Amino acid sequence: METQIFIFLVVAGLNVSAQVAINTDGSNPDNSAMLDVKSTAKGFLAPRMTALQRNAIVSPANGLMIFCTDDATFYTNAGSPSSPQWQSFNSPWSTFNSNLYYLNGKVGIGTTTPSKPLDVTNAGGIQISNGSNASPNNELFFTDNGQIRSLDDFHRIVFNRSSDQLEFNELGRILFKTGNPLSEVMRISNNGNVGIGTTSPAATLDVNGTAKINGNTSISGNVGIGTNTPNSSAIVEISSSNKGLLPPRMTAAQITQINSPATGLLVYQTDANSGYYFYNGSAWTFLGTGNGYSSNVIDIDGNGYLTVKIGDQEWMAENLKVTHYRNGDVIPNITNGSTWSSLTTGAYCWYNNDPFTNKSTYGALYNWFAVNDSRNLCPTGWHVPADWEWNTLETFLGGQTIAGGKMKAALIWTSPNNGATNTSGFSGIPAGLICYNGCVNFTGFLNLGSEGDWWSSTQFDATSASSRSMIYYIVDIYHYGSNKTNGFSVRCIRD
Repeated sequence: METQIFIFLVVAGLNVSAQVAINTDGSNPDNSAMLDVKSTAKGFLAPRMTALQRNAIVSPANGLMIFCTDDATFYTNAGSPSSPQWQSFNSPWSTFNSNLYYLNGKVGIGTTTPSKPLDVTNAGGIQISNGSNASPNNELFFTDNGQIRSLDDFHRIVFNRSSDQLEFNELGRILFKTGNPLSEVMRISNNGNVGIGTTSPAATLDVNGTAKINGNTSISGNVGIGTNTPNSSAIVEISSSNKGLLPPRMTAAQITQINSPATGLLVYQTDANSGYYFYNGSAWTFLGTGNGYSSNVIDIDGNGYLTVKIGDQEWMAENLKVTHYRNGDVIPNITNGSTWSSLTTGAYCWYNNDPFTNKSTYGALYNWFAVNDSRNLCPTGWHVPADWEWNTLETFLGGQTIAGGKMKAALIWTSPNNGATNTSGFSGIPAGLICYNGCVNFTGFLNLGSEGDWWSSTQFDATSASSRSMIYYIVDIYHYGSNKTNGFSVRCIRD
């Protein structure tokens, strides 16, 4: 029997120029191995040292292996002798079939201290590709300056960190699709137009379908509804051959609750005295409905008045505000009370001598001498109604005890404005009066908002003339003989 004896030498260095086998069975080393260590009872004990000692090895060979006692881990030099990179054998990555995964800790690319599960820092970006360099449109590149783009540099999403901006930049368009199968609901074209319900937006915002806007919205420029080319002279053009314009609709009470209405604001009143009203800067003014109302009649000053047919008569639906007789002569505007009270010739004034506040809504106040002047207050074809013409109107409306309610406007009057329906369309308003002779307890300007008085052309006696009066708390229309120096409103009736 042959016996092999293995002698272990401790030497300063040993060079062996052949394959070496270390075993207990006498087998030769494997042809592929320079050193073949074989045992079924003992292991291989690599050099053991601390990380500090490992890092002190001079020019460690590529592939050099040691066991680090600090973390009980094998390391090998994956770098070069001049620039060693000690790599742990204990990889945190795991495999399952063809999958590679990592469950614990953070991964750093370009950093040794990752702060997130995946931390890419100063690495020039991340590129995702389908493997074909021939088509840059099939590649996605995450750059280190806040962009996501294809490598052709024309299709990208830019996250601008300095201005909190998200920018979509594409040569073609951006589409938004939903549903199954997918259907386009919105697009942004390459010219900046946004289309909702259309694939070819022809305006900055082109909506094909029903649009709903809640809250305040400001639009700068011409707006076309039903047309892509609004007329240049119109800020809003609505075009349709089978639909109309439906303005806000509300009751008289709701109209009065509008906060700070703008001059010219238009609404449609739905309850008694229904029709269009506009705010003239100081009060809501009836615009007309087309039910008995005709176009404006114009006085010598150019003021226009709505008119209304009531029975066989046609009345102005607004108080007269003319300042010249029909022939062009000036009607004196008297603002002094003592002068006014002693007049025997025609004159007019504005309530409180304030035309800026009261002219448009309430009209002027005239003494009866102006009514009776042969130069005429009313426009050609019109005249101040005689007493019998007032009587005809009252009779048509059901008599003196109920006619007032049918003639009073539903707005403007002091509450409770009893019985006011204005079903006649007369639109009587409480313009007040001016009184210096024959008034009880008070003189001067009286009762704006609570009383309306109108002259007839009929003289009552030497010092008085026939008039009509409506008051906020009653439904009657009163018939008085009033002092000719009083200042009352005037309504004209067609000849």
